[in-house]
Amino acid sequence: MTNLAVETAEQASEKLLWYLCRWQVEIYFKVLKSGCRIEELQLEKRERLEPALAFYMIIAWRVLYLTMLGRDCPERPCDTVFADEEWKAVYLVTQRKPPPEQP
Repeated sequence: MTNLAVETAEQASEKLLWYLCRWQVEIYFKVLKSGCRIEELQLEKRERLEPALAFYMIIAWRVLYLTMLGRDCPERPCDTVFADEEWKAVYLVTQRKPPPEQP
């Protein structure tokens, strides 16, 4: 439903595309709330809440971006989005052994 004028097929297509973006927004907030657990922060002062929220919003965006990229291009190597230091650190922590030279 919309209160915007829809008088042509082009306008209808535009509104449909807007609606299709809604699912991405829903997933973004799910990552923010469930993955980042921002509701558990329980920050009471605005001076603390705003920087924390800004930080976690960037993390949630990156998680969503990487999820979508992984679905669209599953064979893409991780070094297209991560610096060598980043993927090697994750490999070291998750595999508990030195990372390979190539990702």
